[in-house]
Amino acid sequence: MFEIVKTSTGYASTPTTLVSFSGDNGVDPPRGSLIADAAGDLFGTTGRGGANGDGTVFELSNTGFQTSVVSNASGKPRDPGGTQRQHRRPGRRLRHPQSESEPIATASSAYTLSPNGDGTFNVATTGSSDHVSGVLQVAFSDKTVTVAQTNSQAEYIAMLYQGALDRTPDAPGLASWIKIYAAAPASTQAIPGAYGLSDGSAGYNGSLSLAGGFTNSPEFMAKYGSLTNAQFVTNLYANVLDRPPDTAGFNNWISLLNSGTSREHVLVGFADSAEAITDATMGSPARVALTPRGCC
Repeated sequence: MFEIVKTSTGYASTPTTLVSFSGDNGVDPPRGSLIADAAGDLFGTTGRGGANGDGTVFELSNTGFQTSVVSNASGKPRDPGGTQRQHRRPGRRLRHPQSESEPIATASSAYTLSPNGDGTFNVATTGSSDHVSGVLQVAFSDKTVTVAQTNSQAEYIAMLYQGALDRTPDAPGLASWIKIYAAAPASTQAIPGAYGLSDGSAGYNGSLSLAGGFTNSPEFMAKYGSLTNAQFVTNLYANVLDRPPDTAGFNNWISLLNSGTSREHVLVGFADSAEAITDATMGSPARVALTPRGCC
């Protein structure tokens, strides 16, 4: 691999060799195009070479050249076009910040997620581990896990999908709502806990709160239409807590609504309650699933 240096009068006549591929760093030249990340580091692959002869994943940056061997637990090469390569790339830095979900074509029970203490985490299975950063969701074959720091706005917003729409977030939509809330007035963002989503303007569609953006959305209106307070609360019990109302809790929420508390405040109270977060952390396939508390 070489570069041709641009000078003040044109280009250098002799290329500068950056890397020669042989042995542990790869036998073949790089396969396909190189990929550049936001820092300008380059990533690519070779089809052969490496410790097991399976090829390498390499990174070329201003600080040097690094490789990792692409192999499965048995040491055999992976199919470059198959699902194994799709869901396990040892040592890879995964995805562009906050816009996509990372697909993994295996059930979540085969993996563990562990934090690195810097906002990134590892997704590990037998024989390999991926270092993940800037990813909103990890899509396993049985469920999609939303990656969110504990008590973060990303976590709170993801749970609104369960409360208002009875579904897990789609990554582009979640990224959009996070961006909207990040641009909300400072007075809204200063509201403690999750209630900044309901009790202050997010500047959405005029002066709606972020939770108001959910309850006034075409999806919400098509799903529920016009609801009485009793119907609204009953739906929240079913959507968020996956159970029928308990009498005392139901009466308390109805009393709050009848006395002027907004539905958006009640929605956030349900969606981001300790019971809801516990259910989400356990992560049944049909519901919003969050990374383990304290994970990221």
